[in-house]
Amino acid sequence: MIYNGVQASRIPEFPDYCITIEGEVFNTRSGRRMVLSPTLLGELTVGMMKDGKQYRRSVKLLVAEAFVPGRNNVRNTPIQKDGDRNNLRANNILWRPRWFALKYSEQFLGNLPDWYYSGPIRELRSDEEYYSIIDAAKINGLLCKDVLFSLLNETPVYPTGEIFVYI
Repeated sequence: MIYNGVQASRIPEFPDYCITIEGEVFNTRSGRRMVLSPTLLGELTVGMMKDGKQYRRSVKLLVAEAFVPGRNNVRNTPIQKDGDRNNLRANNILWRPRWFALKYSEQFLGNLPDWYYSGPIRELRSDEEYYSIIDAAKINGLLCKDVLFSLLNETPVYPTGEIFVYI
């Protein structure tokens, strides 16, 4: 469906609401755009009413369920590729295993090590070039340490199987 000129999907659990491909939530009865609120960890959530009771849901999960293919029993947790918890666009979200998603978000916290910016590098199969390790990780939803390990040993990176080399 199109809502306010943007691709959108009704939220099955909350039929009076829809989520857009850009991560906006609307009450379709009132036309009101819902306010997003961060959790203590910075994840954006939205409050929606059903049967006179308010429920909070992860906006990232709502977008992933509506627009991001690839969910299965193993890849059951969405990540935001660029590490920006405010970027809720569907093209910034991938499904990964829960353990991976936790490590993925942790790698962007605090002071980033200098080796994250090591490069330029190239992925062998696609011949795609990246300015640095962190760029390759963010674009492909990978762990920086796995990209570094691939660079040092020419081994495939989980979960995509890509192999990286320094240029």
